Amino acid sequence: MWRIHFKIELLAENLRKKLCSSGNFNAYEAFNSLDLNNDGIVHVGELKRIIESRGFYVSDNEAT
Repeated sequence: MWRIHFKIELLAENLRKKLCSSGNFNAYEAFNSLDLNNDGIVHVGELKRIIESRGFYVSDNEAT
């Protein structure tokens, strides 16, 4: 299980580096666009709202 966790973390970090090097991506602005109530945390409800606004419907379990 730890191997999978570290593999996913590495993939996420590589994606972050790739996005940041493109010049068109700002991680701070991306986070703020998800944090709808500006409390510094992206809650399940906020994540679901964003996903569903794009035409995809997910359960609470799928969003966590």
